[in-house]
Amino acid sequence: MKRILSIAAIVLALASISFADTKTDYDHGVNFYKYRTYAWKEPSPDTGIVRNSLVLSRIEGAVNEKLAEKGLRRDVQNPDIYLATHVSARTVQDVNYWPADGWGYGWGWGWGWGPNVTVTPYVEGTIVIDMLDAKTNRLVWRAISTKTGSSLIDVQKEKKVDKMVADAFKHFPPSSES
Repeated sequence: MKRILSIAAIVLALASISFADTKTDYDHGVNFYKYRTYAWKEPSPDTGIVRNSLVLSRIEGAVNEKLAEKGLRRDVQNPDIYLATHVSARTVQDVNYWPADGWGYGWGWGWGWGPNVTVTPYVEGTIVIDMLDAKTNRLVWRAISTKTGSSLIDVQKEKKVDKMVADAFKHFPPSSES
């Protein structure tokens, strides 16, 4: 029984490595249906953030596809909105602790003398997509999408980036009732 519980705990710990979370926020006073065109805003060179051109290209391609589905077209000369993207990644550790039972042995794979502790490292990648009104340069919409994986390369894969962007644009344009 203890082995089954140990296996279940390990499966739950590994399942927590592949979560995704997306949040959006926007200016509730903006009519998003007036926006028809967009352009990408060049990042300022002094941000101190390492620019990964592979990931940025994947994000831009996925966003272009989603905006085309929503009826927006790219116009670098006279856009209604600008888009800016920020990416980050960090290594995180998931620590699980199971105290020893009353007999003095843990919930491990065999007999032991104390509690069991498992440490599962994973990488958490985040994409922030900002939408700015081109006339006022004010932020009107933001999506923050986070996904985890076993390594930095894992969270940067095209499939994961596409999923993060799709989740970000799932409820765009925002409804006026929200």
